Parts: sequence; structure tokens; C-alpha cells
Amino acid sequence: MDLTLRVAVIGAVGVISTAALSSVTSIWVAREQLQSKTHEIEAANRQAQINLNKTAGLLRHVYDNGTLTSTSATGGRMVVRVNGSRSGGPVSTQIDMNRFIELCGDEDGCSITLGATRFHMENQPTYVIDAPLHGASCRFFWDKATRTWTLSTQCVAIFGTYKYDNALSKYIFDSVLQMNNYSNMFGHDDSDDGTRDGDGQPLVVTGFRGACYLAESAPDVVKGNGHFMADNPNDPSTGKGLFLIASSPTWDYPGAYPHDAKGNDTIWPSNDPARRCELIVED
Repeated sequence: MDLTLRVAVIGAVGVISTAALSSVTSIWVAREQLQSKTHEIEAANRQAQINLNKTAGLLRHVYDNGTLTSTSATGGRMVVRVNGSRSGGPVSTQIDMNRFIELCGDEDGCSITLGATRFHMENQPTYVIDAPLHGASCRFFWDKATRTWTLSTQCVAIFGTYKYDNALSKYIFDSVLQMNNYSNMFGHDDSDDGTRDGDGQPLVVTGFRGACYLAESAPDVVKGNGHFMADNPNDPSTGKGLFLIASSPTWDYPGAYPHDAKGNDTIWPSNDPARRCELIVED
């Protein structure tokens, strides 16, 4: 084979080898891209399954006269805080009723607790409890159409306590006990003069030890003595929806604001700038 032909053959083989190598490279790149895409799809499917499992685990099943309806449950929560004032007056904040009704305005209502921080031990007035003290968790229901509400009856029940009398050899009545500090069992967010609504009930939904209140309207700082503004749903600044209130001795009626056994306000001092009320709402 002469030199010219040999060079031509080598060149042809080189072209074929380059083409084959290029083809193999293209196949390898395509395969890697396919594998990468497959991994992405698999990861997306796994995440979708996780999301589906999460959703499936948060379902509300309602059997209405035997008819089942299932909807997703949000499992939401609202925390509302308001700091007390050093000026001596009460402080209030209006509840975001749209979000509140999302949690409490359905068939199974919501759970609410009310409490406060910075309580001082009565027998140790210099010891401050920084963590919140709360009342019991109670079921609360809000009717969107009528603005009526109800609270678990056990949260406002008053019980009688008995002690054993050795002389009579039997138990006798001793005193009354309200296990929870909540105030009212039912109500209606409607209009009145700031003491009671048309339903005949107080404007307080729940109260915690005279320090904090969840009420149907804002406190009336002019009248004082525990009075509230008129619960007028047409006036969004004073009576539409609910209000969280940090009480004060200058506003609340005598004996309502926290005192120790000697009448001193050391249990929840009015001059403690860090004290605050806290409302927790859970679906």
C-alpha cells in the first residue's frame, strides 16, 4: 500500500473513531441527563407522598346524621399578647376576628387558654414567675351568623368542698371552689351600655385572676370600676369582636385586681413593665 492510500485509510479510521467517540459521549450525556431527571421526578414524587401523608393525617371527619363529610383540618394557632402599662391604666388590644373565626367558627370550635406572666409568689413577694401562668384549656365555640358564643361548662362551674367532722362522724359542707378562673358560659356580641349585654350576661368571656380579661368590648377608662365600652358591633373601635385586656387597679372594681392576703398588689404589681397577658387559641 502506498503512502497516500495509507494516510487516507488512517484518516478515515480517525474520522470514524471520532464520530464513534462523539456518539458515545452524546449517549453518555443523554443517559446522565435522563438519570438526573429521573432522580428529580423520584424526589418530587417522594415529597408529594410526604405532603399527601401529612394532609391525610389532618382530616376532619363529620358524621352528620350518618352522612360523612371530610375536610382538611388546619391545626392552626393564634397567640395574642398585651403588656400592662406602668401609667396605672388598663391596656387592651383588639382580636383579629377574621383569623379568630377561622379557628373557632367551625363545627368543633377551638381551645382557648388565658394567663399572665410576672406573677409574684404570695408567700415570697420578691420571687417572680416569668413563665406564663394559665387557666385550664377550654373548648370555645363561635357562631358566625349570630355572633353568639359558648364556653365549656366545666370551665365556669363552681363546686362545693366538704370536710370531715369528727364530732358528727360525717362530711359537712366547707366552702365553695371555682377550679378555673373563667367567668362566663355563653354570650352574644351585641350592643349594651358597657355592663351587660342584651343576653343578660357580663361582657367578660374569660378572666384570669383579675389580671387579664378576654371581653366583648374595650375597657371604659373614664367610668372605671370595671366598666366596659358599649358593646356595639357597629363601632369597630370599641365593640366589634373581642378584646384582650391587661387590667389595672385604677380601672377594675375594688378587690378585682390581684392582691395578696394583706390587700397589697404584689401578686401582679402595676409598676412591673415586663408583665403581660397572653391568650392562646388553638384549632
